[in-house]
Amino acid sequence: MSGWLVVLIIVALGAGALILFIRKVQGMKGDVDAARAEFLQQVGYEYVSTLTRKSSPVRRKNTPDGGLNHYFEVYTEGGSRVTVQAWTLECPKPSRTSFQLVEKKLVGATRKLLNLVGPFKRTLTLAYPGPHPIGDAELDARFALYANDVAAAVWIVRQPDLRKGLLELASVSLIVDESGATFCDPTDANMYAGASRTDVSPAPAIRSAAKVHVAVERLLRRAVG
Repeated sequence: MSGWLVVLIIVALGAGALILFIRKVQGMKGDVDAARAEFLQQVGYEYVSTLTRKSSPVRRKNTPDGGLNHYFEVYTEGGSRVTVQAWTLECPKPSRTSFQLVEKKLVGATRKLLNLVGPFKRTLTLAYPGPHPIGDAELDARFALYANDVAAAVWIVRQPDLRKGLLELASVSLIVDESGATFCDPTDANMYAGASRTDVSPAPAIRSAAKVHVAVERLLRRAVG
């Protein structure tokens, strides 16, 4: 086989591989666009991620229980890239019971919530006494409860719908006070519970995120309702 023939074969194989790659990328883009459209339809606002250019840090929608804000920002902290993500439900009817419910693994010995995100800062001092036992084996195994009115807070947390929603999420940082309720996902544990961080296409992560956004909204509305 002549050298020129070998070169032509290599070129042909390379061109074929390039065509297949282009078709794969085009198909991937179509799947990502479809996933984004599904997200918007299910959640009520657009999907954003670290790859979204020039996105607003806040998305807002109205619910029967008040305005829901989703915060998403990316910035540098201590030389590392940090994702800030939180949801806040502004309730027109103030809650009579204020409490914080967080994963025990997120609470440090100095009564600080480690990596708890919010609209303005990542570390929030616990504002209520505790932790208090909830009296539910599954809830007590995962969560630390802080509250002034312990009996009222326990009653709310143990409501079947709210309890179910809490246990279904991979990580919980929930605050309920007179202004409404806030949920944080400081490590993106919920976002990647149904998708892999190493997926080539972002479509699975977008579809997984849609389920989380819907679940968090439902949880916040149950917490204030």
